[in-house]
Amino acid sequence: MHGLNCISQNQRSLLIFPTKALAHDQLTSLKRYASVIYPSVVIETLDGDTPYKDRNRIRKKAQIILSNPDILNMTVLPNHDKWSQFFASLKYIVLDETHSFTGIFGSHTSFILRRLRRVCRYYNSSPQFICCSATIVNPREHITNITGLECISENENENENE
Repeated sequence: MHGLNCISQNQRSLLIFPTKALAHDQLTSLKRYASVIYPSVVIETLDGDTPYKDRNRIRKKAQIILSNPDILNMTVLPNHDKWSQFFASLKYIVLDETHSFTGIFGSHTSFILRRLRRVCRYYNSSPQFICCSATIVNPREHITNITGLECISENENENENE
């Protein structure tokens, strides 16, 4: 779990999922895993169902935030000044289920990710993108199209039982 490497208050990770349901499913597993290894890490979801009263706390305290492209586009990026500490300390952006970002949704997401990269640069941050997908035909080309970055490494699992 690359996101769990941000165990200090000074490093943040953003995990982006195509749907809020998937983010919530992963939150449960991630919190259970983290509680054993890094019990003090703060992991939260931020989506359209997140109560407004919790959003400030999440913005200020969460070291790992699970979200989706729409909440980034509608809530986080337009208010980047409020998120300045988060962006300045953003170390990892994990894009899960990368294969699902295709068509109009993929194009829309790619523009959001480019905007996210510009905001990060504004706050002197250059987070590493980690893109995950179980099924994708052309990973390098797809990841480059989605993130606007050249895909440096590709890790294929040769043992399907792992």
